[in-house]
Amino acid sequence: MYAYLGIPLTTADGMVLGALCAIDTQPHQWHAADIDLMHDLAAALMAEIELRLDIIARQQAEAALYESNARFAAAFKLASIGMMLVDLEGRCLQVNPTFCNLIGYSEQELITRAIREFTHPEDLEIDENNIQQIMSGELTSYQVHKRYIHKQGRIIWVEVHVALVRNMR
Repeated sequence: MYAYLGIPLTTADGMVLGALCAIDTQPHQWHAADIDLMHDLAAALMAEIELRLDIIARQQAEAALYESNARFAAAFKLASIGMMLVDLEGRCLQVNPTFCNLIGYSEQELITRAIREFTHPEDLEIDENNIQQIMSGELTSYQVHKRYIHKQGRIIWVEVHVALVRNMR
């Protein structure tokens, strides 16, 4: 005959993973303190298991985010159309090689420069009006045919598509 005390190992959502067991080769009665201790041990074990599961889930989410960012970066860099990301003040944060080739500036020359610096002066007012409408929520995006000034001074006509990406949280 043996003595056995088992406490189920249950996740926060009610899934039973198994049991924490104490087994003795000699029969005896388990006291309330023994049972309480086993409950405490089971709770500590489940806390550790759930912590490790959370860590694994977080690592998987980070890996998926990294992969998604890498795909976006590759698509942005390899796009056959000129692309740029700008901040709310109109400064270039990121430009792709196609855009650099189109306008004649290197990425380093464009980063942190304001779009208005290479926008044709006659097109600035249209840009400002459209941006105000996007910022106020009147527009979610817009398209405009406008002129940029190439590094060598020549005028380049471009079709610009603008959208404001709001905080996704």
